[in-house]
Amino acid sequence: MSAADGDIEDRIRARAHQIWEEEGRPEGRDREHWERAEREVRTGIGDPTPPAEPAQEQRDFGDSAGYGSGGSTLDRHDVGDVEPAEDRKPNPLNEAMRD
Repeated sequence: MSAADGDIEDRIRARAHQIWEEEGRPEGRDREHWERAEREVRTGIGDPTPPAEPAQEQRDFGDSAGYGSGGSTLDRHDVGDVEPAEDRKPNPLNEAMRD
């Protein structure tokens, strides 16, 4: 068996499994599912890949000093806050980063 034959067989197997799942996993219809999958794969109809999951929105967790949006899509500059609140503790790394 060539590599191409193995690839086709893998695609048929995946499509047969997909058909089986789509039909509610019935027992005793494996031959029917295989033959249908084989026809579909060989004619280019069957697609054994499941539909892609929708992309999740990326979250903004602020900058490394702890300032920023904390999960909002807005940064502190977007809402008119030029400086971080004074009552926050200064980050000790800020001084090290300036050196």
